[in-house]
Amino acid sequence: MNDKTAIPPLHTVCVGRYLVDLPDELQLRGDLELYYGLDKEFKTMKVEVLRAKGSVPSFKTIVAERAAALAKEANDDVPSKNMLNSQRAVDEDTVLIRANTEVSDQGYFKALVIFQKGDAIGLVTADILKGDTPEVVEAKALAIAQRIGFVADPLGEAGKGTCIGPLRVDAQQDGEVLILGTRGTSHQDMSMRLTINSMIAKSDGGLLKRVAEKAGMLEKLGVLTTTLRRGKVVIAGRPGEELLDAGAERGKAVRVFAAETVLNKPSTFAEPLLHLSLNTGGQLPVSAEYVDASLSEKENLALWDAIIKSIRLRPGAV
Repeated sequence: MNDKTAIPPLHTVCVGRYLVDLPDELQLRGDLELYYGLDKEFKTMKVEVLRAKGSVPSFKTIVAERAAALAKEANDDVPSKNMLNSQRAVDEDTVLIRANTEVSDQGYFKALVIFQKGDAIGLVTADILKGDTPEVVEAKALAIAQRIGFVADPLGEAGKGTCIGPLRVDAQQDGEVLILGTRGTSHQDMSMRLTINSMIAKSDGGLLKRVAEKAGMLEKLGVLTTTLRRGKVVIAGRPGEELLDAGAERGKAVRVFAAETVLNKPSTFAEPLLHLSLNTGGQLPVSAEYVDASLSEKENLALWDAIIKSIRLRPGAV
């Protein structure tokens, strides 16, 4: 007799500098913030995935839609302008857009580089601040886009750098913060959030300490939960903490699972702060309806364990 608990089908994805097995139905969305300079004068650039795979929508369609949206957006600070300042094709797979901002008359803009790599389409954005030379910032954003590769097979050798879905970024960044979120399609009550941060210099005490500090306040608000599991856990070969709670929201069963690596020294690319949460049940985002968790408690725990145990540092990533 097979007593193995059934869980949603999993597939391996490249996330940050890790490989993680996630449910097929979860399509991660979010962005990667790149930091240059680790003092008070640091600069940031943001990378996003606009199309993860396939050929639809096309590169031209995505560029046209982004430009049209900027052209339709009013500039409250300069009524005679819209948000689209300029647009030029760098090559057949790269387009540079300069966008106005609400204070563009003072020299503030945003650089947007839309690029195509393999089956994926990505976006690099950078703020052009007062005192910056727009062309210099745009050249840096273009250079970052050129250093982004396409990951056709996450289990293959993807090379050095950090992944955001099918895009691998090795752009000489000094630090990085990856924030991804997702919601299920077959299990619409399932949501996940993943944060990987190499910029944390000192721990705040960790997951369990933060939760303990908020416990009294939550009780006063009438938030009552049952702890299914609490304590130490191994995440990618590193010590971590987890807290798995079950409760009710508007009479519907909900479960809130969280895990986080223990930070005993400043985070790095190889050992960043990694936080993962998985919630089931509660309010659906579109209909606003409250529903019970679609997975049983046993299924929820089995899925969580499968995900946590699958997290591993990708060979050659650092």
